[in-house]
Amino acid sequence: MMLSAKTEKFLSGRRPNEKQQEFFDAHADVWDEINRNDPKKLDYIIGLLELNGDETILDVGTGTGVMIPYYLETLKEGSVTALDYSKRMIEKASSKYPPSAKLRYVVSDVYKLPSMNGFDVAVCYSCFPHFPDPLRALVTISETLKKGGRLMIAHSSSRDHINNVHSHGGEEISNDYLPEIGIMSELFVESGLETEFTRDDDEYYIIIGSKS
Repeated sequence: MMLSAKTEKFLSGRRPNEKQQEFFDAHADVWDEINRNDPKKLDYIIGLLELNGDETILDVGTGTGVMIPYYLETLKEGSVTALDYSKRMIEKASSKYPPSAKLRYVVSDVYKLPSMNGFDVAVCYSCFPHFPDPLRALVTISETLKKGGRLMIAHSSSRDHINNVHSHGGEEISNDYLPEIGIMSELFVESGLETEFTRDDDEYYIIIGSKS
């Protein structure tokens, strides 16, 4: 598939930021205080996944583990692998939700995933703008999914709000922004994902796709 000019422009505008990881490490201890999440919105996001309770879930960019209790509340026989490249964020998450038979933590860059595959679901909650190579990230995550597995990218705020916050958030994250949902859909197709659901409005930015 040939990418549109808009999508090519979005990709060309992204660039690595060596200070980004240090930023998240430095803010791990106060992250939950400065980033409040509405439980009702998180319930809505989880509900869209229609989990049966036996899924294997990859939580990409888990941060301080915001989504972990929502997964564990639903899962009966399944498991969660929580991934983040910030060691301090993982330490914070694991102090709140200790590792168990249903929950393990992995410190890794999304582009250098250890040998992992066969996931039913992968979720990027409130982290996708921070991936400097969005297409490569999607391809890598897609490769961890089993056939028919689903990827969700979700934010519990509007795209405009998120991009505005990042643009005023300092040099570490000022270039981290979300594209229009149409651009994201193109990137999904390029990554072997078929878009099944989108929402891009004043309340949410969500896209769900399945691996073909």
